[in-house]
Amino acid sequence: MAAPERMLPGAWLAAWLNLCVLLAFVPPPLTWALAGLAAVAAAWWRPALLGASLRRMCWLLLSLMAVMAWTTPGDALFDAVWAPTRQGLAAGATQAARLLCAVLGVRAIIVASPRPALLGAFYQAFRPLSRLGFPADTLAVRLWLTLDAVDALGRVPLRALWARLGRALDPDVAVSGPDRVELFLCKWRTREWCLVAVCALVSGWTIARWG
Repeated sequence: MAAPERMLPGAWLAAWLNLCVLLAFVPPPLTWALAGLAAVAAAWWRPALLGASLRRMCWLLLSLMAVMAWTTPGDALFDAVWAPTRQGLAAGATQAARLLCAVLGVRAIIVASPRPALLGAFYQAFRPLSRLGFPADTLAVRLWLTLDAVDALGRVPLRALWARLGRALDPDVAVSGPDRVELFLCKWRTREWCLVAVCALVSGWTIARWG
């Protein structure tokens, strides 16, 4: 099948993996800047994406910052026994920024990619594992169905979310999924390989510079 004009999801997934590697090595100020840039880009491109992500992740991000702030040794923020540390707050903000960048990146890929193309990208990623006996098609479909269910739950209002989850966990309730899924496979073009190569070079330079 002919490749679409847009960049293939597989290349964006490879770029996202490189971003996750890069975020583990860059210094905290640059991590915060990348998180701010990702948030601004998401707000400009699709405000609902940023709002839904922050709404679902706000307590996780705050909990992560609180745990790091009160468990990391360092200089107290103010004069009290129970005061958080400056180093802990910085570490918590860094971890929260890394998580926000990773989540916004993968959410953008899922939202922007057609479902058949995304399923094809998963299949192509898992296909080398078939030589080891792993069912690449089953792994790809299960991951696709999981992401599809997560995306559907993300559109459910928070008040109705627990009721929806309770019904899904009820063994007497049959959970129906799509009876048929389409797979879109196409060969990578020069621009996909160039994107992955540039991302790999940036990640390699980052590791060499700050690793």
